[in-house]
Amino acid sequence: MKRKNSLFNILFAALFLTLSGCAEEDPQASPSLSRNSVTITVGGEPESVTISGGVSPYILTNSNSQVVDASNRSQNNTIVLTPKKQGSAIITVSGSDGGNTRLSVSVTG
Repeated sequence: MKRKNSLFNILFAALFLTLSGCAEEDPQASPSLSRNSVTITVGGEPESVTISGGVSPYILTNSNSQVVDASNRSQNNTIVLTPKKQGSAIITVSGSDGGNTRLSVSVTG
């Protein structure tokens, strides 16, 4: 019986080491922004924020497109923010590998 338990423990340890060795580390590189928050004024000029790092192409998700328009000019990794009306929004910038970061936008009147 002792021999069976020892054999079981050896097989279990070998299986664990094999499976843990197969797990490949694949950290997601989050994009970085030139600014983490922006305040712009309705009727004012659009603001730009530069994206660096992460894996392009980048995808933008806007939590409140009624307040601000966020467009991605990916050829130069720039987000252009155009104010629409007073309020706030969060722009999530996602790299193609799934890493992401957020930009807080406040639009004043």
